[in-house]
Amino acid sequence: MLLYMYTDTLEALGWESASLLYAAADKYELLILKDLCSSILKDNLCSSNACELLVFADTHHDHDMKKFAQEYILNHPNEVMSSNNWKDFVKHYGSLAAETLTLNFLCE
Repeated sequence: MLLYMYTDTLEALGWESASLLYAAADKYELLILKDLCSSILKDNLCSSNACELLVFADTHHDHDMKKFAQEYILNHPNEVMSSNNWKDFVKHYGSLAAETLTLNFLCE
């Protein structure tokens, strides 16, 4: 975060680093850095981390990221919902899973 604040540059970040930096940027209201990290997280979205991103977005009240993750899940149901990640997600975040699945019916 300090590198970004002093140089206005961002090194290549992986999923874990981007999520940690996003959380710090959210806490300290560094909106541009938060948006950059959000883009990295969205660009690296896949079936194995879709549920994680959805929980992350919901926790940080990021409605755009949440919608992005929900749309990904609904557009890739076979890949996402056949995984153990989905089963754990439903077990621990049932209301968020229900909210996501309900969107599928509201869009039709």
